[in-house]
Amino acid sequence: MHPRHTRAAALLSAVLAVALPAQAAQDTFTAKRIDGPYGEHFWQGISLNNRGQATASVGLPDDIYWITARDGRNYHIMPWNEAASLGAINNAGAAVGSTYVFPGNGRRAFVTDWSAVLTDIDPPGASSSWAEGIDDAGRVAGGAVFPEGTRAFVTSVDRSRFQVLGTLGGTSSTAHAVRQGVVVGESTTADGATHAFRLDAGQGTMIDLGTIGGGTTSRAHDVGVRGQVVGDGSDAAGHPVAFITAADGVTLQALSSLGSVHNLSGQSSAIGINAHGNVVGTAVDPVTTRNRAFVTGADGHGMFDLNRYTTLRGARFLGTATAINDQGQILATEDGAAGMIWLLTPTRPTWQRELEEDAGD
Repeated sequence: MHPRHTRAAALLSAVLAVALPAQAAQDTFTAKRIDGPYGEHFWQGISLNNRGQATASVGLPDDIYWITARDGRNYHIMPWNEAASLGAINNAGAAVGSTYVFPGNGRRAFVTDWSAVLTDIDPPGASSSWAEGIDDAGRVAGGAVFPEGTRAFVTSVDRSRFQVLGTLGGTSSTAHAVRQGVVVGESTTADGATHAFRLDAGQGTMIDLGTIGGGTTSRAHDVGVRGQVVGDGSDAAGHPVAFITAADGVTLQALSSLGSVHNLSGQSSAIGINAHGNVVGTAVDPVTTRNRAFVTGADGHGMFDLNRYTTLRGARFLGTATAINDQGQILATEDGAAGMIWLLTPTRPTWQRELEEDAGD
């Protein structure tokens, strides 16, 4: 399972369902099951590009990672028993991840595409590395283990040069996403806490994004083309709260404070963002204590339960949305260990306005 989504899922434990939320009169999104290999449990959608190509994984009976064709059709599996993780896919269809290194327990970062040919992008001097983000220019971001500790890295556009990043005063850092040269991730601080960071292109110093709601930790999962960062930070009780940064790219704002919510005021995590500032993630309904996939309006405005706007066969239920592209297509996974992966496509160009009108904004 991809590490970023493993962390988000671990924060939000799912329980048995009660009643589904009220359904929209006419679905705003159509739902198509993502094509993929045989599997039984722990399906995860990972990333989505503007072609509707997705990266995905299933945990049982084996860890399998694959890339789909356009609009989630067909799939190509990463080399069997070699891929240790798979991360983002850019609009050119290039994806990143890591492969096992034998003998030993290390990993090595790679870039690949529909061909499933893996090309190493291992930083010099690293004993282990993994790639999680790739932008449309070709820069790759991830983490690597060096003698001095784990460090985030980002490559040049042609991936011939590596910039190894520092920390926020602590012992380790790792990067989860890169967009137009802006790198985001998490790092330990001098007092041992974990904080989200961003590093802008051409800069050598990480910006500490701090915390939100009186908590002590934060993590950045993705960054938009306008530099908006999304992730989660702990509140005063230690529970995760989804955030988006303000227009300055550094001030954390709780999504739940920016507009109406569909009973999603419980624990939450923001996982993906598109060019319009629409954010997707997962949140807990505090009444049912069930995970619900959500999408926001532009710039993180409002938290809308996706289950109100699409119908899955067999009364299935979306628990987590992990990616949204610039056309409004959303990659989401059902609640529960055996849930499938779905590609949601807007049925009307007015989908954002419809969500906000339904919320009464």
